[in-house]
Amino acid sequence: MIFFLYGKDDYRRQSRRRELISELRKKYPKLVLGKFDLASEEEALNFEEFAKGQSLFSEKKLAITENAFELNDKKAAELFKELSARKDLAVIISEKDKPGKALDFLAKLPTAEKFDNLEGAEWAAYARKLAKEEGAEMSPGAARLLFGLYLGNSWGLVTELKKLSGLGKKTIEEKDVEGLGLERALEYWPLLNSLKSPNLEARLWALKKLSDQNEQAAKTFNIWAASAKNKAESFAAYDVLIKSGKLEYEEALLGLAIG
Repeated sequence: MIFFLYGKDDYRRQSRRRELISELRKKYPKLVLGKFDLASEEEALNFEEFAKGQSLFSEKKLAITENAFELNDKKAAELFKELSARKDLAVIISEKDKPGKALDFLAKLPTAEKFDNLEGAEWAAYARKLAKEEGAEMSPGAARLLFGLYLGNSWGLVTELKKLSGLGKKTIEEKDVEGLGLERALEYWPLLNSLKSPNLEARLWALKKLSDQNEQAAKTFNIWAASAKNKAESFAAYDVLIKSGKLEYEEALLGLAIG
């Protein structure tokens, strides 16, 4: 059996990998575990030997891989197809990118799970879950600020939540989030405010700078929408177009900046 985990959200993907390992260890107390970086030719050979060999002392083996896509595509496809049918072996493959054509069957396995960066309501719900797990009770304003700054960035959010929970406060307020001294916040918010400028050139310049800094368009759209009460109808109209697949967030931001 192969568990294929893939997607840009490293934190959620690696959390799921830890869960799978824990579940398999609980189910099979004598589980034999091996970890292999397949970017290494030696470890790739060790992985194949481990996976194909029979265990005399355990009913189940677990192989955890890194850099699985470093293997030759054709050889990897043959090997993984063979291993996916094994009942005495579990393999966990965790990769950021989608598999290439030769390995695209991995994403179609019933045990495959995709971990894209979350947006919108899904991100808000997951961010609240992380805050609860870290013991950081957030005021609505603090949540909007922090969750907006780290939209889709689970690792970054968890890092800041740990800092905030360490304050020992019953409720985290906006000033506590601002007190983190986040460099990205200092760079991001002035640019966001420039999008509200009455000057068209200033708005377009800010939009370009945000793009140059690889800021997520969805993040900017949602934070700008929350603070632009005078343009609520325009944001609502663009939101419908985005969710219906007629526009991308980048196109919506450009339309809002020009309009």
